[in-house]
Amino acid sequence: MQEIKIPKQACSSCPWRKDRSAHDIPNFSLEMAENLAGTCPDVHGMGPDFGAGWFACHQSREGAEFPCAGWLAVAGHAHPGVRLAIHQGRLARRVLSAPADSPELHDSYVEVLAKLRGASPLDGNATQVGPNHSSSPLADKPMALHGLPARIDEVAMQMRAVFEKVLTISGVDGVAGSCLHASVLLSQSLDRFANCETVVRGGDGLNDGGALDVAGLWRGHYWVEGVSNDTEQPFLADITADQFGWPAVVVLPLLSARLRYRAGNDSVVGQAVDDLVATLEAQMPR
Repeated sequence: MQEIKIPKQACSSCPWRKDRSAHDIPNFSLEMAENLAGTCPDVHGMGPDFGAGWFACHQSREGAEFPCAGWLAVAGHAHPGVRLAIHQGRLARRVLSAPADSPELHDSYVEVLAKLRGASPLDGNATQVGPNHSSSPLADKPMALHGLPARIDEVAMQMRAVFEKVLTISGVDGVAGSCLHASVLLSQSLDRFANCETVVRGGDGLNDGGALDVAGLWRGHYWVEGVSNDTEQPFLADITADQFGWPAVVVLPLLSARLRYRAGNDSVVGQAVDDLVATLEAQMPR
C-alpha cells in the first residue's frame, strides 16, 4: 500500500498553531473551517465516525491533498481512518505526536474553531481554506446503501463459532465481558478473509458511546466497523450481541447500525486494543 507523506510539523500558517490566527491563513473561509469539525472529536470528546474525511493541509494542492500535520498530532489518534492507516503501515505512528521543536498546538478543534470564529473576516470575500479538505482522496468514497457482501456474514458466523469454542475450552460461560477479545479476532479475520479494512470501536455505555440493549438501555461494549473493498460500503459487525438480547451475530450497514451503536472515544478504545494485542502476542510461544 502507498505510504501517506506528510510535513514534519505544522506548517507556517496552520490553524492548529496557537501563534496563528485566521488572518494568517490564505483565502480563509469560516464556513470551510466549520465543515472540518467532522474530522475531529466534538466538545464531548466523541467522534469522528468511521468514513469521516481527513483534515488536509491547506497548502496541499487540490487533487493531491496530504494530511495536516497539526491535526494528526492532536486529533489523529481519535480518527478511525488514521488508526487504520497506521495499522496498515501507510502512516508512521510518530505522526500522532508533535516533534520536540514543534510550535505549541491547540488541544482540540473546539479551541481552534473558537479562535477562528473570533478572527473571522467580516467582508465575506474569502472563499476557502485551500482545497476541499473534507472530500480529499484520503477520505473514504461515498457509499451506496445496498446489500453487503455475503462473505462478511460468513466470516462473522465462522468467528463466532470459533470464539464459542475458545470460551468453552477456557471454562468461560457466556460471552458477557468478552467483547474486546471477540472484536479483535473478528477485525483481523475480516481484513484477512473478507477483503475488508476494519477497526475495533466501542463505548462505555455511560457518557461515551456504547451499544443499546433490547430494553433500550446503553451498555458498555466493543464491536467492529469497516469498509468492504468489494462494494466500498461501510458496515458494522458484532459477534457478541446476544449478551444484550440481540442475535449473536449482527452485521449491518453502518448508517442503520447507528440506531443502536454509538462509538465513543477512539483513543481509549485504541489503547485497549493495543494493550490486548500486546498481551496476546507476549503469550504466544517463541
